[in-house]
Amino acid sequence: MKKNGFIPEIQGLRALAVISVILFHVQFPFLSGGFVGVDIFFVISGFVITLIIKKEMLNKNFSMRTFFVRRLWRIFPALLATVLITTLIFLPFLPSSVDENFLKSGIASTFGIANIYFYFTLDYFSSGISNPLLHIWSLGVEEQFYLLFPLLLVASNFYRKNTVYTLGVVFILSLTASIITTFANQSAAFYLPWYRAWEFSGGALIAWSGFQCRAKYKAKFLSWFGLISLVGVIFFYSKNFIFPGPGALLPVIGTMCLLVTTGTDTFVNSLLRTRLMTHIGNISYSMYLVHWPLICLAGIFLSIESLSVAGLLIVASYFGGALLYYFVELPVLNYFRKHKSEKSPVFVAFTMPSVAVLIVFAMLAWSIAVNNFWLKNPRAFTYLTTKGTPELYRLNECFFVSKKVGIDAAYTDCITSKSEVPNILVTGDSLSANITSSLIKAMPDFNFLQASGVNYKPGRPQKWSENASLLNEYVESEIWQKETLPEVVIYFAMWETGDLQHLVDEVNKVKALGSKVIVIGPPVDYLTSVPILQGISEVIGYDLVVKLNRKNRKEMDSKFKEELNGVSDGYLSLYQTFCPHEKCVHMGDKKGYYVDKVHLSYEGVNVFIPELTDMIRRLSDG
Repeated sequence: MKKNGFIPEIQGLRALAVISVILFHVQFPFLSGGFVGVDIFFVISGFVITLIIKKEMLNKNFSMRTFFVRRLWRIFPALLATVLITTLIFLPFLPSSVDENFLKSGIASTFGIANIYFYFTLDYFSSGISNPLLHIWSLGVEEQFYLLFPLLLVASNFYRKNTVYTLGVVFILSLTASIITTFANQSAAFYLPWYRAWEFSGGALIAWSGFQCRAKYKAKFLSWFGLISLVGVIFFYSKNFIFPGPGALLPVIGTMCLLVTTGTDTFVNSLLRTRLMTHIGNISYSMYLVHWPLICLAGIFLSIESLSVAGLLIVASYFGGALLYYFVELPVLNYFRKHKSEKSPVFVAFTMPSVAVLIVFAMLAWSIAVNNFWLKNPRAFTYLTTKGTPELYRLNECFFVSKKVGIDAAYTDCITSKSEVPNILVTGDSLSANITSSLIKAMPDFNFLQASGVNYKPGRPQKWSENASLLNEYVESEIWQKETLPEVVIYFAMWETGDLQHLVDEVNKVKALGSKVIVIGPPVDYLTSVPILQGISEVIGYDLVVKLNRKNRKEMDSKFKEELNGVSDGYLSLYQTFCPHEKCVHMGDKKGYYVDKVHLSYEGVNVFIPELTDMIRRLSDG
């Protein structure tokens, strides 16, 4: 540790954390657990903040007001700049008159409650790139930690004089609550600060106790254990793991092991102390802030699944973070350090909150201007307002979304066979939910069973979330182990090339049980929201949509058709339906066929419903 309190290994750990998060978000191969970088940040924050508070308490100069003000000047400049710029760029694509969630998330991010807002509105692992401010949830948790944690330390030090004991109790209680809640309500355990407090407390325990491992061989062992633990979870964890709760234990313990060996001469520490790692660590906060909006912006126009695009986004995140650090974060922080004693306490304390309020007013004014622009183009606005309703997916009835824990008894009605009419099972991910209500309207004399869930691809358990696995167990017991089986099973999901052989096996398994099978082929999807593209196309007088459909769908459809034609009883090619002359159709009679990149409106579903209903009647009669 240097005399000025700078610990280079901490910066190296921050670099590891931000790199893992960015690589995870750009979907870099083999790094499926990069989301644990946020947990590394939490442990580091607990350690660093506790060191600062402990030092000032020992020097008898700790002030709660001074601490809070310092945190505001440290966190807010880069955060507020990111929120403002992101809102300015994205509001034209996500106007509040169409979707108010983005603007509200910007306001929540500005005032440090993004995590609470997203807890009520968005599932982190199933959200895709729908909100460019989603990553700010972790800053909300940190800000709430900064608000409450010093109070705990002061109270504990004043009353008990045994702060290590207090931190240990917080660690155990919060960890226990986190594990229990992860199984009962995963989103609460993920977003809410009291279920994350044990991670901060892990770093705080090391800082307050002063425990450092200086024994040469023990330090080597702990540092290697810590690094291998972190690299292991970054490479081998996945979003389907039980997380946080028990899943967060290993990255937290690994980070703690590295913290207790800081300052020792180990090979691992020499890696963390390298100039490159400390440099990235210095700008890690700014890199973290800019990377997700950049990914979401790229996702509007490009496929982020491409390795070349992922590489460009990594480079862009570095340079964007460096710009934010050197032109906003560092200058403002240096100004504060240089002039805080010269300025009045009122100025120092209220500058950042005042800027936050001004930025909220600026966002609201920009939102009004954007809404007025779209309203002046009513036909374009009509496209923009094409949305999927809960009724379209049977969302609160039969579509098993990933935020829902457990299966309501009422869900049994969605998969109950009837003996007096033909039973048709529609199953798959959200795309299968997308078509069922239209089928029910088109064929009232049939009983449609719906087994739809987020990430649910029957026969492909490697792709299932925990809730998809739960849904599959329910389907097995309530459908396939009953006497009355569905006459016809319809499979529809966001197929990938790797799903094909698993789908063939699943079809063969179901046919062996006596059911007929229809497979709906890969959907025709686009690189960004089709309603937004249609709205912009209407304004500029040029059809952007036809240029931005995914180009590999024709080849994928041909492969699926070739393999499944001799296996399934019916194959419906959506590519041939929507792209009959190589140019894909996305609207009809001035009404859009899509509600986002891939899901269809009622008008879009009805394009192929007649062909699908003919197949169903033919197979059920046979």
